[in-house]
Amino acid sequence: MKRLIPAVIFLSMVSMQAYGCLPPLPLRDLQLTSLVIYGAECNSTAIFSATITNNGEKKERSTIRFFVDGREIWPCTRIVDVEGGSSIVVECKWKTRAGFHTIKSSVDELINEKDVWDNEKSEEINIFCCSEGFLDEYKCLWNWRQQKYQHAECSTEWRNIEYCSEGCLNGNCIPKCKEGYADEYTCSGNWLQRKYKHSNCSVSWINYQYCVYGCSDGYCLLPSASYCNFDVDIEVPSMEFVHNTMEAKVVATNYGSSSIDAKLDVYLCSNFCWRMPCSSTLYLEPSSSFTLTCT
Repeated sequence: MKRLIPAVIFLSMVSMQAYGCLPPLPLRDLQLTSLVIYGAECNSTAIFSATITNNGEKKERSTIRFFVDGREIWPCTRIVDVEGGSSIVVECKWKTRAGFHTIKSSVDELINEKDVWDNEKSEEINIFCCSEGFLDEYKCLWNWRQQKYQHAECSTEWRNIEYCSEGCLNGNCIPKCKEGYADEYTCSGNWLQRKYKHSNCSVSWINYQYCVYGCSDGYCLLPSASYCNFDVDIEVPSMEFVHNTMEAKVVATNYGSSSIDAKLDVYLCSNFCWRMPCSSTLYLEPSSSFTLTCT
């Protein structure tokens, strides 16, 4: 037979408090109060100056760090002690480079600390090292002619500057027409003109040679009889190439009865005439001859 045993349980008062109602951990007195940057110029050494203040009464220890674009500058990382009620300045040197950069400094507590307010500062800088504009560099991208463009922070990019309908080669548009002289001549006064075709296929007539004795039908005229002394006879007994150079012998003979001064102009002619350097003024006695070798 089962027996029931009476039992009495005395409950004592249990004090319970929700976690969220616990008082917060005390804030540390150490504070990063400022971050100042000096010398952020092209090809120089910038100085990051961080001020750490201890608002408390006892000495605090912390690790200070510096970052450029999220990367820590390890030589500048150090442990510092700050006396109560005082501030210290910690500096970090950094070799500048062109561009836009974010500089940050922070202090770390050496205990597990959740409250990190006022424990970091950041600044942004933009360092200009280059003159902005187009450089004298070209290349092709399919039918586009491109030119290199340089930004103030020294970065570069290729920009389309001209579309080449005939194609692009070695940084230049392929011309529609081959540029140069054509074998066509005309006259303008005493000027012998030669046709010149430009790369855009336009044509112009360019003064090519001045014709002393006039120009006609695309040719320089030779001296007429009115320029000649009939007592002087000019002969060219030989004309040949010698070592790839045209060599001509010119003989002037005075058949008159008196001495004369004769101006001898020697021309080599095809479509146009070139005055040869052997041209000169001669003194001829009666019945005498003078031989010139012209090259």
